[in-house]
Amino acid sequence: MALNGYRLVSQEDGLEVLLMWQALNPPQADYRVVIQVRDPLGAIVARLEAEPLEGAYPSSFWARGEQVPDTYHLSTADIPPGDYDVYVGLIDPDDRRLLTVDGRDAVFIGRVSVGGG
Repeated sequence: MALNGYRLVSQEDGLEVLLMWQALNPPQADYRVVIQVRDPLGAIVARLEAEPLEGAYPSSFWARGEQVPDTYHLSTADIPPGDYDVYVGLIDPDDRRLLTVDGRDAVFIGRVSVGGG
């Protein structure tokens, strides 16, 4: 699986996260997406875990080379004002994080400011 692109948009009530996945080979499992918002020390202050496309098109159905756009909304209502880093990863059916080619369990996709006013 490859994350070929993303868009991160701060909205008044949260974050809109658009991800563009590509199946490099036919996925052998139904993966879940995890999105984390981390403070400057790396602590997770908000987290969302969900199946791609709300479960309507599981990753095990994706064909080799297929690109699948997927959008999520993550509430920031309970996050104190400040700047935060956003990471994306995949989890397999056995609750194991999939690693990137460089051994990380998540990909940094941007920094957002959660406003206080």
